[in-house]
Amino acid sequence: QGLVGFASCVVDDQFYIGNIGIHTTFNNDEFRLVYPSKSLKHGKPIQCVHPVNKKTGAAMQKAICTAFKELFVKHTDYKQIEFV
Repeated sequence: QGLVGFASCVVDDQFYIGNIGIHTTFNNDEFRLVYPSKSLKHGKPIQCVHPVNKKTGAAMQKAICTAFKELFVKHTDYKQIEFV
């Protein structure tokens, strides 16, 4: 549902990916990633960066969301975090 942050990563010390959106899911208990896209002249969006298979997507999801949770909890004084 809602955008809560952005992530960037380097894959195999060779490939940089920026502007990965971190969004809450519909029930706000987990996160999902939205990869960068471009809009063509007529407005149709195209994916310009994305995982090529489910295994890679799941690995990126786990790594990015784990790091996001650790950073968010580490830098907040709140005991419980609720995304609305």
